[in-house]
Amino acid sequence: EIKTLETEFGPVKIKVGYLDGEPVNYSPEFESCQRLAEENDTPVKDVYLKALTSAKERL
Repeated sequence: EIKTLETEFGPVKIKVGYLDGEPVNYSPEFESCQRLAEENDTPVKDVYLKALTSAKERL
């Protein structure tokens, strides 16, 4: 399933993997992270890690 999560950099698409109905894996879409990194003049890695951390906390 793909969800959109709002971060300090903007909205990021996150792939969510489930096991027995519970979310177990989160993967920020690289294209979303790359676009936001360019828009915010920030390294892609920073956007990716922030999105991953936010997904684990809020999804």
